[in-house]
Amino acid sequence: MIAARHEDKVEEKAEKIYHELQEHGVEVLLYDGQRSTGEQFRDSDLLGVNYKVIVGSNFLEEGVVEIESRSGEKKEVKAEEVVGEMS
Repeated sequence: MIAARHEDKVEEKAEKIYHELQEHGVEVLLYDGQRSTGEQFRDSDLLGVNYKVIVGSNFLEEGVVEIESRSGEKKEVKAEEVVGEMS
């Protein structure tokens, strides 16, 4: 789970999705905002994370988040549909 913008609304939504995924038994890592977005992407690639859930500008503008697979496939889903997509 990556909050790609350091704004309260983005960070709150990322935390909410993080907790919802945990409640549904999905193993998830939430970055704490202490690193740049680029560092978060690099670290997730180095760790071998299968999917990145990115909450950023698209969430602020359209209410959608991006899900990116390890293979690079990307799709946008409404923020409230992330749990259904991931579980």
